[in-house]
Amino acid sequence: MSFFKWFKSDKKSSTLPVTQDDKAWVEENFLWLFRSWGYPHIGAPQYLFNEEFFPESHQLDLPNAESLKVDICHLLGLRPDRVLIEFREDIRDLHQMPYEFESEPFEWAVDLQSDLKQITLASYLNKHKARLLHCMVLALVKVRLYEDQLNYNTGEDDDHFVFLAAIYQGFGAMLMTNLVRHGKSDDGFWEETWNFTSIVPDEVMAFALALYLDIVVQRSPDWMQQLSQKHQKLLQSSLCYLAANPNQLFDAAEAEAVKLFEEGYEEGQQNNFEEGISISRRALFLTKDAMLLSDLYNNIGYYQQRQGFYEMSIESFHSAMDHDDSNVYAFSNLGFSLIMSGKLEKAEPFVRELLNLHEDLGYAHRNLAVYHWKKGNAELAEEHFKSGLEQGSKTDLLELLYAQFLLEKDKATEAKTQLAKAIEKGEPEALSWSIDTG
Repeated sequence: MSFFKWFKSDKKSSTLPVTQDDKAWVEENFLWLFRSWGYPHIGAPQYLFNEEFFPESHQLDLPNAESLKVDICHLLGLRPDRVLIEFREDIRDLHQMPYEFESEPFEWAVDLQSDLKQITLASYLNKHKARLLHCMVLALVKVRLYEDQLNYNTGEDDDHFVFLAAIYQGFGAMLMTNLVRHGKSDDGFWEETWNFTSIVPDEVMAFALALYLDIVVQRSPDWMQQLSQKHQKLLQSSLCYLAANPNQLFDAAEAEAVKLFEEGYEEGQQNNFEEGISISRRALFLTKDAMLLSDLYNNIGYYQQRQGFYEMSIESFHSAMDHDDSNVYAFSNLGFSLIMSGKLEKAEPFVRELLNLHEDLGYAHRNLAVYHWKKGNAELAEEHFKSGLEQGSKTDLLELLYAQFLLEKDKATEAKTQLAKAIEKGEPEALSWSIDTG
């Protein structure tokens, strides 16, 4: 991938708000992200700093780095317990100490070389929560890129690319809001001024965000009013240019495939598994996106699994892994279907690493519980059932399977309690089993 040149006004182009080189850089690298992360979902939201997207941080009077880490990790599909944070003090932390930087001062860095990723932040950011949020987003998006093994160019330009990745992940509005910050404080004795800037020029950031909004068909978002007047004008200028000059990244077939994927997913959420499979299969014929194909096959396999068609689902999960061997959900689901079909030896590799791989530990513990149950190790099985329940009640079939396990162990009262929870969740398998068993 090539990286952009610093923005300079392009007198040859009266309508394009950035240089042709910058436009090409944004388009080329978005295309690379689409091929790596998949075509973006139409209508995909941009995250805002509100209670919906940042519930942990909004429980505090003032958000801190740890609360922001939890919320951003959740949005990025990362595990917060695998990210460590430390602060580095410098002259800015000394009270009433005059200073001036000749170059940009340190703000953040990420050490990606160990299993636990280390984010180092300037301690000074604790005084500037908006900038702390800005840096935490960029640092954790960089972790996500590394975790997904996306080998983008490294070197002095690699942090510029992280901004594009953050836009793709839904953080563009947040970054744009905090792109540049100026201010001062005065306690009557001492005045301090600050000036936060961005390594990505305002015009390039605005064009990149506008291009993404154009692709996901979100061309008049309400949050634009939260931007400074300058950034509103820059974003609107880019949106107007794109309206008059349709971007070449939009793919009608891929957009329709993403739409069908979402419709199939919604049917599955309503336990309409046959319809979910039918809609998902229609999408298979429209997309060439490997990640979307993997997700579609995984969903098809999951809906087959929920209907008890384990052998059929195994084929679907293998297809999902063929298109994206890093699809943790397909990996987990394949292991579960192998267990439920009695193929414990084949299932063993798929359950061994689950606690390290799966973001949702409830499913990892569920699979491990059933695996040990089928292997005849009731003590380990119960341990994992209980660990799974500690993760919350969102894990599909966890309570039902635990009820079946308990009934087998002649613990009818406890089994009824777990079965009632499964029925309350609306799982059709639980209602059917309760009728069959009386």
